[in-house]
Amino acid sequence: MDEPFFYRIHEIANLTDYQIYTLIIGDRNNKGEKKTLETKNKVRKVRDLEKEKQIFFTTGQLFKIPISVLEKQWEEQNGN
Repeated sequence: MDEPFFYRIHEIANLTDYQIYTLIIGDRNNKGEKKTLETKNKVRKVRDLEKEKQIFFTTGQLFKIPISVLEKQWEEQNGN
């Protein structure tokens, strides 16, 4: 389904340039087959909650949000 003639005009019109390139054009190997996308480690394996909490509270304080409100939001989002 990577050939342009499988897509209707209104479907292509809704795609971004990046989507058009990756879905339709894409990189090809010597045989003309689409190369598979290499997935990079974009997902964090382990969350560092202490670091996230520090960043959360520091950012909140920069926006003058009271500590009590930040603590309540942190507990709702992370449960501790």
